[in-house]
Amino acid sequence: MPAWNKSQPLPLLVNRRLYSGSADRTVKCWLADTGERIQTYKAHKHSVSTLKYHAGILFTGSGDACARAFNSKSGVLQKIFRGHKFIINCIQIHNELLYTASHDGTLRIWDIRGICKRNKRRLKKERSAQGRGSQKGSLSRLFNNKVGCMVQQENGEHEAVELM
Repeated sequence: MPAWNKSQPLPLLVNRRLYSGSADRTVKCWLADTGERIQTYKAHKHSVSTLKYHAGILFTGSGDACARAFNSKSGVLQKIFRGHKFIINCIQIHNELLYTASHDGTLRIWDIRGICKRNKRRLKKERSAQGRGSQKGSLSRLFNNKVGCMVQQENGEHEAVELM
């Protein structure tokens, strides 16, 4: 596994998989235990600046002013979100909405219910096939990804919130 470069987004750890964005215009997925690269996500036209995982989908922001949604398992690009004029430097997900912030000074909100719904159907089929076939791992262990953020209340206090 390569060393982390401060100019790249922080690596994202989900279950035992580590996702890293790069100036080479890719995101790579590594097994955290062994350092083995298991997936490369290609579709960016500029360096990858931010990463977020939600419901089996890897969301990326890039210097090409686009956000992308990849099926995290297959690596298939599911959607490109266009509308910013400059690098996307922050992504957050809450209530099936994707929030993207850019150096162009804008915050955009995208409805991702369709993507999440398709992926949930796929996950449901996989779980049912897994339940019939093998007892490899528990579902609670396999699907326990959590995302959190800090929310500023009207009174100025901060509260930690877990996003589903």
